[in-house]
Amino acid sequence: MKSYAMPFPEAEKSSPGRLFRRLTAVLILISIPAVFSGCAEVKEINDMAILSGMSVDVDASGRWEITAEVVNKTADASPEETRRVIRSNGSTLGDALENLNFQDSRQIYFSHAKTLVLSRYLAETQGVGPVADYVMRNYKTRLSMDLLVSDLPDASAVADLSSSSSGLIYYDLEELVKTDRQYGACSPTKVYQAVNLLKESGADLTIPLISQRDDRACLAGTAVFSGDRMTGSLDQDETLYLQLLQDHLENAHLVLPEENMTFQVMDADASFRPVVSGGKPALNVDLKLSCTLSQAGRTVTREDTETLSEKLSQLVRSRCSALITKAQLWDADIFGFGKSMGGLTYDFSALPVTVNCEINLKLGEVHR
Repeated sequence: MKSYAMPFPEAEKSSPGRLFRRLTAVLILISIPAVFSGCAEVKEINDMAILSGMSVDVDASGRWEITAEVVNKTADASPEETRRVIRSNGSTLGDALENLNFQDSRQIYFSHAKTLVLSRYLAETQGVGPVADYVMRNYKTRLSMDLLVSDLPDASAVADLSSSSSGLIYYDLEELVKTDRQYGACSPTKVYQAVNLLKESGADLTIPLISQRDDRACLAGTAVFSGDRMTGSLDQDETLYLQLLQDHLENAHLVLPEENMTFQVMDADASFRPVVSGGKPALNVDLKLSCTLSQAGRTVTREDTETLSEKLSQLVRSRCSALITKAQLWDADIFGFGKSMGGLTYDFSALPVTVNCEINLKLGEVHR
């Protein structure tokens, strides 16, 4: 009995060539909406006014002013043409920022801003809270901007200072903060860190203070806050010991003037121990420093190590105790002591604090 293979009509319709053509047509139809919708969202770099940073001022009448630096980097631009300064004002901070959009024909782009500078008057009268809170709520702004307080007459004056070869002052400020932190001259604060500190209890806020030297920006110490308002400032030397007590010191030099010697801090550690003395809470601050003698005006022997260690310890204890007393007068717990006090009820401004300091000194290579 013979068997015959009968032709199957559907098999003819589903030939490889026809299937390929149909699949290609479907893919083209699917991709068309995606292509057109993607193009609609794309913006050319020349259509955006990219900010490197901005300054915020407020006057006695409560009117806000924004000064911003716009990046104008093109392949053929000279250093003088790499930026443009724009300014706006408004009855509120949000109003002033919105009005900034009318100062450039392009769309203002905040996400590349590196630094946010507040005037001292603003920090003392309005506080840092309103500005930090607005930045946190505004999706356009960058939360990791370095926060600075200007010691110049106005924060806007920062934009008029001379820049480095980059031509962008607010980018220079970011590099200045990074560099000075390595030498104990600066305790950086990002916007999101400021917001977190303002929400916490047991610690107050500090922000680097910026000034000028020879028409260039320089760090002038630290602005101290009680709550969200600036209540005083520390100089550069005090800032070093602030970082030590905050357990943020990475690298620094200590000087014994009477010995004509300089010591490099290689490692530093700070810890706090709450105690109850006479029925009242108190705090012990334990500091441990590893130092090396880096420069001396006389011959130093191994026998000098113990004497020099004690003198260094006295120096650190004295400077830290004086700094703590100053902060207590301002009622500003900038060291975070309150986080270590546990459930003890205490008054920071009257809290007895004892500073202990242990120095591990190595002579190392001495330069004369």
